[in-house]
This record gives sequence, C-alpha cells and structure tokens, in this order.
Amino acid sequence: MRFLFGQRLWELAGAVSTDLSGRDVDISRRMCEHLLHLQRRTRGQLAAALAQHDRLTAAAAALAQLAEGAEAEAAGTVVEGELAHAGLRGRGLPPQAVTRRQLWEQKRALDAAMQVRMRNCC
Repeated sequence: MRFLFGQRLWELAGAVSTDLSGRDVDISRRMCEHLLHLQRRTRGQLAAALAQHDRLTAAAAALAQLAEGAEAEAAGTVVEGELAHAGLRGRGLPPQAVTRRQLWEQKRALDAAMQVRMRNCC
C-alpha cells in the first residue's frame, strides 16, 4: 500500500495541470511524502510504547501478586486459615501438603516476576 501510494504521487506529479506550476506540484508531493514518513515513524514509536506498557502492566500484576502473598503470610492468615480448615490449629508444624502448596504458589509468583523481568531486560 505504501509503495503504491508513493508511486501514485510520482505519477500525478508528472501529470500536466493548467492550475499549478511544476514547482507547486513538486512541493506538494514532497510535503505528502514527508507526512507519510512522519506517520510511519509515529506508528512505530506508538507500537514500541504500547509493547512497553504491556510489559509494565504484567510486571505490576506480578508484583501485586507477590505483595498480596507477603501480606497474607505476614498476617498469618494463610497458614492459620488452612490449618483451621484441616482442624490442625495449635499442633506445631503445618502438614506437608499445606507447606508444599504454599511453596508452589510462591514459586509460580516468583517465576511470573522473573519472566516479566527477563522480557524487560532483553
């Protein structure tokens, strides 16, 4: 499409017109080409900015997930709630299944944060 439009500008610039001089046509053609160049460059910059915005949004979501997990762990609601549900409150260490589930949740959250970091880095 871009090539055809530029080719069409060159064809029209060579057409004879009684209303416009050759210089007017040349100036108009160059202005149109410049505007096309600016439009293409702006689209490229906008695409790069939107890609960066997507990366930042993913990083913010991963950090929010980590913060929520840290707050819940600091408040003790994660372990206490799961132990209370299993009827094991006040019996020392939590069961291995509860601990394993929490570790896998932390691993998923850290993996997501590292993935976002690696995309932003490279």
